[in-house]
Amino acid sequence: MAVGGIAINFDAIKEIEQMVLAVRDKCKLRASAEIKWSNVKARRENAHKEYAALLFNLCQEKRVHFHIRFQRVSDWNHEMSGPRKKTDTVSRAYYQLLLHRPIGFYGHQAKIFVRPDNGECTEKLSDFVGHLNTDARKKKNCKDAPIRSIECQDSKKCHGLQLLDVTLGGFAAIRNGRYLRPEVSKVKKELAEYIKDLWGNPDLTKSSPPSQVHFNVWNAKPSVTAPRR
Repeated sequence: MAVGGIAINFDAIKEIEQMVLAVRDKCKLRASAEIKWSNVKARRENAHKEYAALLFNLCQEKRVHFHIRFQRVSDWNHEMSGPRKKTDTVSRAYYQLLLHRPIGFYGHQAKIFVRPDNGECTEKLSDFVGHLNTDARKKKNCKDAPIRSIECQDSKKCHGLQLLDVTLGGFAAIRNGRYLRPEVSKVKKELAEYIKDLWGNPDLTKSSPPSQVHFNVWNAKPSVTAPRR
């Protein structure tokens, strides 16, 4: 599985939203059309590629930072994660991503506003703002509370979430080889290859060094592995 996020300076949000709107206008998308990895089709292929290219270019210019965490679901003991089991495992992955990436990278000098896609795995994150800020002080030596709010958004209405989703989904499919399966559509395979080529065929099995902030890959391992059956 993969969880990920993009970090954008508050002052740049409006300009980047205008870039996304320009892509949508170029591709003649309806206002209600949602662009994401799961709905790529031949008639909308160009839009998905345009989204992938825009995110790549913004990351290359270091105007947007992209953080992604991979973990093998079967390695985690879901019984230990919480009452929702696998859902809580994913929720904990988001928590760890927030702590070790945006807080770890920016928490000393920035106020952080988190806007995740709504869903079962993210709906309880807002309850943990206090815990994240406590861990920020204890584990990341932050003087202030960097997380100011966590508010789930509807990805159908959020350009930033759609911009993230295409590449995040592509990288997840590349990491686990899913895009090569015979049941995967030709257009989705082509999009995965396009994303892979854009980024220079990165080795997603290797974690990035901590100093690499604009594009950071983290292959997480559990401290206690799940029992084998």
